Amino acid sequence: MMDTNHVFPFVGPRTFEESDRHLFFGREPEAQDLLSLVMAERLVLFYASSGAGKSSLLNARLRPDLRQAGFALLPLGRVCGSLPDHLGPVDNVFSFNLILSLDQNRHEASSFARTTLRDYLQIRPDQSDQETPYVLMIDQFEEIFSTNLEHWGQREEFFRQLREAMTADSQLWVVLAMREDYVAALDPYARLLPGKLRTRYYMRPLGYEAALAAIRQPAEWGGRPFAAGVAEQLVDNLRQVKLQGQTEVSHLGEFVEPVQLQVVCYRLWQNLTERPLGPITHRDLAEAGDVDTALAQFYEQALAAVTTETGEAEIEVRTWFESQLITEAGTRGTVYQGETHSGGLANHTAELLAGHHLLRRELRAGGTWYELVHDRMIDPILQANQAWRLKQPLIQIAQAWADSGRSPNLLLDERQLEEALATKWSALGPLVKAFLEASQQHQAARAEARLVRKEIRRQQQLRQSRRFATTLALLLMVAMATAIFAFTQQRRAQWETEQAVQAKAVADANGLALKAKDVLGSQPKEGLLLAVKALTTTLTPYQFRVPAAEQVLRQALAEIGGRPLRGYPQDIVAVALSPGRHLLATGSQDGLVRLWDPKTGREVGDLAGHQAAITALGFSPNDGWLATADEAGLLRLWDLTIDNPANHTLALAKQMEPVTALGFSPDGNWLVTGGNRGAVLLWNLSQPDRPVSQLPLAGHDEEVNRVTFSPDGRWLASSSFDGTARLWQMTGLAVAPVALPEAPEGNLSLITFSADSAYLAAGGLNGQLWLWPVSHSMAEPIILTGHGDTISALAFSLDGRWLVTGSYDGTARLWDVSNFRAAPLTLPGITETVATLAFSPDSTRLAAGSGNFVVLWNLSHPDLLTTPTILRGHSKAVLTVAFSAEGRWLISNGNDQTVRVWDVFNLLIEPQQLVQLDAGLMSLAFSADGCRLAAGSIDNATRLWNMAVPSTEPDLLQLDRLSQVVAFSPQGELLATG
Repeated sequence: MMDTNHVFPFVGPRTFEESDRHLFFGREPEAQDLLSLVMAERLVLFYASSGAGKSSLLNARLRPDLRQAGFALLPLGRVCGSLPDHLGPVDNVFSFNLILSLDQNRHEASSFARTTLRDYLQIRPDQSDQETPYVLMIDQFEEIFSTNLEHWGQREEFFRQLREAMTADSQLWVVLAMREDYVAALDPYARLLPGKLRTRYYMRPLGYEAALAAIRQPAEWGGRPFAAGVAEQLVDNLRQVKLQGQTEVSHLGEFVEPVQLQVVCYRLWQNLTERPLGPITHRDLAEAGDVDTALAQFYEQALAAVTTETGEAEIEVRTWFESQLITEAGTRGTVYQGETHSGGLANHTAELLAGHHLLRRELRAGGTWYELVHDRMIDPILQANQAWRLKQPLIQIAQAWADSGRSPNLLLDERQLEEALATKWSALGPLVKAFLEASQQHQAARAEARLVRKEIRRQQQLRQSRRFATTLALLLMVAMATAIFAFTQQRRAQWETEQAVQAKAVADANGLALKAKDVLGSQPKEGLLLAVKALTTTLTPYQFRVPAAEQVLRQALAEIGGRPLRGYPQDIVAVALSPGRHLLATGSQDGLVRLWDPKTGREVGDLAGHQAAITALGFSPNDGWLATADEAGLLRLWDLTIDNPANHTLALAKQMEPVTALGFSPDGNWLVTGGNRGAVLLWNLSQPDRPVSQLPLAGHDEEVNRVTFSPDGRWLASSSFDGTARLWQMTGLAVAPVALPEAPEGNLSLITFSADSAYLAAGGLNGQLWLWPVSHSMAEPIILTGHGDTISALAFSLDGRWLVTGSYDGTARLWDVSNFRAAPLTLPGITETVATLAFSPDSTRLAAGSGNFVVLWNLSHPDLLTTPTILRGHSKAVLTVAFSAEGRWLISNGNDQTVRVWDVFNLLIEPQQLVQLDAGLMSLAFSADGCRLAAGSIDNATRLWNMAVPSTEPDLLQLDRLSQVVAFSPQGELLATG
């Protein structure tokens, strides 16, 4: 009994064979008409449109019907094919190919090189009774016009040979089957054939009723009849057409493509093989899918099975289909089977593909030929291959590399190469292999260069250590001399005090003044009281004014360090002022980030969530978000638009390395981070709840020390300790970055854009300043000299007039942007390393952190070299300074684990101390509107202050690792930590 569950009554995309006669339905009238015509006429032209089923009708109906009517049949003939490589010239390529297809590999191909069709038919091995008529059928006869175009001159000779063969043998019947669109090409040759080829039969496309029969009757034979209306719906779906100008509206056409019908029915039947027998329903029909999808799936499944079994590279097999089996004109091609390979593909693989009904093999004298089973497979195969390539980024990158002339700028960086080698790249072909090998060689060369640079840097550090030791010895000598001088002065004062009461009062005042000066830095209130007492000691009708007392009081009033506001147990390592200057953020060594109100000095809240030291902070431009980053590579965003930001944090994908720098683009749509192993990553924040990581921006080999967007948002720049700076255009991130020239003899220490985005400035460890015009970034940079050691701070004024630089050489220099060649001004008041610089928003003030002091210059003063104001209060080195949006508040962060807020408009007012932590701050950032301040610390927390009420406790965002970086997005709705 037949197992109907595993019987396939539909042949799929292949042509019907004689053995499929019992499954061929819907063409009975055409088969009968053609049979009658062939029996009546010795030469018949049978033509129809491509895909109408000509070959299937010949195989499944006409050939067996003629045999039953008493005709002998020659094998189905073809005139196409390329000449085998080992064969010399032939007299007529078309008759040669036809004879090969008729001979069925019985003789050597070379024996037919000069044989005519008449000669072969007279000596053919399968001759029947001389009185029995026999039929020569040539299928796909349009190939005489579509193949071997270089031999077009041999066509007429072929038609003459066909006429001679029919004239010589009255028992020879001929049927020529060809595509409708090539019939007109026969006209010049019709005169050469008997009857001038007047007997012709045209088979119309498959109509509605015929399509129903082709669907229903095989299904009934297979044991699964269609339910009422289902076959009709399937036919309607198959005959839908779109009229010109009506791309969105489908109409029912007149005809159905047989190949589409067979493929859909084949897929439909395949889906049902594991189900119990029963009628085919509308639901079953819906699950079968459209024709192109069915053909593409059929191709993909066969390809997957064959490549898995053979181990062939998938890209090689797909390319073989495109280059060998599909011509440039988009038609089927043929491939000759060689001794071991067919057109470059192993014969075993080709046989498996034929077994999966993707290929059809044809035996001819001299060998086997392969071609696609049907023209209808061409577009689905091309579309499937294109879709597959789009899913293989390595192929796309390797191709772009090849198209660029194998530019080294497009090779993979170390991390990308590691990830690529972990994939199944060997299946992607020789181009990918060459690309990965080139990337490996490039990385090896960069690693060697990196070792050289490290050795150079070690030598530089050794020289710096020696200079430091020399400087320290000199300072100790000066200190000793100062101490001896002070001791001498004190002894002299004591001696003078003993001379008179008035002298004693003066000495007392001097003593109080000296004590006031000593405690001003650590206890500003006590210092101020002592200064007042020193002055009032001699302010009586009978006493003198003591200049020292008056001077120390003036100094205390102008430079008072303010009242300490403590709260951090560890070092503050990062500080950020929001763009609107309403919030101050601090980060510390324990990973804690705090937010403060810079106006009142009150803590707004703690942001706890990092488990490692904060390395960077940043507010978005609109103050809505704060970004924090830590040493463990964690990057976080905090929503500052809600009452408690600690309850809403987004932990972006953990980086493979600590985050050392971060920043928001001016429009707030991008967040960029830099890592300590050279990674630069972009995050798309256009939908902050679902931030999207972009592909890493390759280019650096060592720690990224600065990332920054140009103020107009068009450019992104980064610098690294590998001595390079990179410049990306935000509108073309897929394009390789502009590799700015490497700094000589070492690394770039930091970079920044001018306010109008016209210049990119970079400072180097050798004290040089590099300037690139952004619009001509490949031009040679402007190199400015003047500093004797590493440039440690760099800033442009917002009005575009000034560029200021600070250095380890203990100087700050002011450069005129309109004339960089002019000598810079060396600003007074600096004696130690400049750690940080900041211009006020109106560009009238400049602040610097140098040693334990904040130095403030008034740039609106006619004499820029006038003595600056020294703000004392920090007991250790000042790390960061920043102005609020309106320019009133100045924020400073020091190694003493404190953050102080100074009233620039009234320096006599005691500053607010926002925090003193046990865990140091790693980063600090203001939101764009200045409403919030974020700080990341090494206690793994991020603190967020409301600058409207800075004296309140900050929000605590507790993280699971240290945050090295925090940053607000430009609109301020995002806070990123990492």
